[in-house]
Amino acid sequence: MALPIRLTFLRWRPAIFWTVVGLIILEFPLTVAVLALFGIADGNTYRTKLWEDGNLNGFNSSPTAALYAAANHQSYKTPLIWSHFMTQFNLIITVLCMFIMLVKALLLYLHTLYPVLSLAVHGLELGLWAYSVYGQQTPDMSDPANPQPGPAWYITKNCNVAFKKSNVGFCMQAKASFYVACVMLALFAVQFLVALQALIFGPEPGMTDDEIDSIHTISKMNTPITPAREWEMVQIPPTPGTIRGMKSPVTPRTRAFNELEGGGDMARTGGWNLKRDDLPWSGRNSGGRHSGGKKGRESV
Repeated sequence: MALPIRLTFLRWRPAIFWTVVGLIILEFPLTVAVLALFGIADGNTYRTKLWEDGNLNGFNSSPTAALYAAANHQSYKTPLIWSHFMTQFNLIITVLCMFIMLVKALLLYLHTLYPVLSLAVHGLELGLWAYSVYGQQTPDMSDPANPQPGPAWYITKNCNVAFKKSNVGFCMQAKASFYVACVMLALFAVQFLVALQALIFGPEPGMTDDEIDSIHTISKMNTPITPAREWEMVQIPPTPGTIRGMKSPVTPRTRAFNELEGGGDMARTGGWNLKRDDLPWSGRNSGGRHSGGKKGRESV
């Protein structure tokens, strides 16, 4: 007989479970906000404009540096902060995290978002957003005349310093995108640590999130049962009148076949007092096994 094995480290403590619920609820508006910001930035809406504006102020390199390098047959690598790859990467991970968030909400509702699964998922999201934040604050040292040793100017400086006033709004959008990405990184770091804590310090038997819900549901049924006891048919009342076989539930079909097979005790002691001649297939000219004998005696 297989013994039940309770892997409590795969479950949440009730308090931790509701903490995870709150974090996922908080994740929804943040994901929508960062999806809108990176969606607007997609397609080089303002990346090159901010790059050029910073060069006009002497903050960073020029977007035309790649053209000069190609004309002089020199190799040139676009700084990560101004690259098309970084813009696409931010949008892709935002869409991915939106999908993962919806799946997490469904699994959490079904009590199948186990701590080990939460640890793996949030570890992946933590790594993606860590690279996003890193890429948005990488330096630009491609132009020795205008070096940028730290993050871009739109992060470290006020947007009013923009050379073109039409870029002030774009500067604020880029700054907001960076700050929201930092908040997303912090959120996934907290979720990762919560999952790690739940995995290391598992709940006591009988105190997991699904068992608490089971006990609450059973208490509503007003029955003295516990989750460890079989409960499938405890609400169904026993069949009445079955003590000592006095009123055994027998169908008329069973009585008829018992009578035909010679079991007359049930016909005499049961609720029906059947006789052999009372059956519709046992009379004269019925083709039964007694019809021939009666016909022979009448002829005599």
